[in-house]
Formats: sequence, structure tokens, C-alpha cells
Amino acid sequence: MRVEKINEKITRITENTLICGIDIGKTNCCARFCDYRGLEVYHKVWFDRTKDLDVIGCNITAAMYKEKKTDVIIAFEPTGHYWLNIDKYFKDCNQETVGYRLYDDKQKELNRIKNKIHVWNDKYFPELEHVYKIDSVGIKAIYENQLLPNEIAEMIEEGFLKLMKENNL
Repeated sequence: MRVEKINEKITRITENTLICGIDIGKTNCCARFCDYRGLEVYHKVWFDRTKDLDVIGCNITAAMYKEKKTDVIIAFEPTGHYWLNIDKYFKDCNQETVGYRLYDDKQKELNRIKNKIHVWNDKYFPELEHVYKIDSVGIKAIYENQLLPNEIAEMIEEGFLKLMKENNL
């Protein structure tokens, strides 16, 4: 990001600005509110990003009213795909959001790959994590052997256990 753009964002923060930082998870998210000095000024708010996002919208309004703020900056780290519906919600409310990055490029690349695996699992194999109690590392062995859920279901238990042991799982 160019220095001019960074400076523009920093100078936007004034005494009248409420900063809402959102930690986005797969389902549960946590919002924290602070003033221009970085002091927390309102209780943290947990909300489910897959359900009624008005919970966070109402809490932002309540925090602004309580702290007598006239401006708000909503910031989160846009990694994976979980942030997309939250960003859309605020854009539909005509509210600007700010994305920020915390990790270096190597960590970002690793997270990007992990998130892609989670997206594929969530989209095409949502039962894997719940039925088989397998995490992303365990699913790698299944992908490498190109096994579909019905093929896993047809495997005898010994064959499935052998596959997991061969992959140190």
C-alpha cells in the first residue's frame, strides 16, 4: 500500500472516531471498540457471521451513541472467504470497511492454502469434519488418494485406518 494511502487512512481517525475491529471466524466473530488512542471504550460483542448481522450493526450504533462519536471505522483482516458477507452487509448499509493484514507473505500464503481447503470442504464435503472427525491435515490424505465420500463410506474400517496410518494420522 502506498504511503499516501496509509497516511490518508490514519488522518481520518479523530477524537470523534469509533474504531470497530472485528476478528472474523468461521461462524463466531468478535468485535471490539476503541477510541482514537486505542483505548477500549465498549464491551466486546460476539456474533454469528452466518445469522443476523444486525446484532453487530446495532452494537456499533449503541457504542457510537454511548461514546458520543460521529464517525466509525470498521476494520477486519480479509483472509479466506468468511469476511465477504460481513463486508457486503456494511456496504449495503453504506458503511465503509477497512481491511488490514497482520501476517507476512509466507504466513498469508499458508493461510490462503488452508482456507482454500476449508472452502472446498465446506462447499462439497460438509459432512467430513462432523462425521469423520477429520481436520484439514487428515483430509489431505483423502484428497491425494482422490477418494469421494461414498468411496470412504464403502471402505472397510481396516482400509480406512491403514490409509490414515500411512499418512501418520
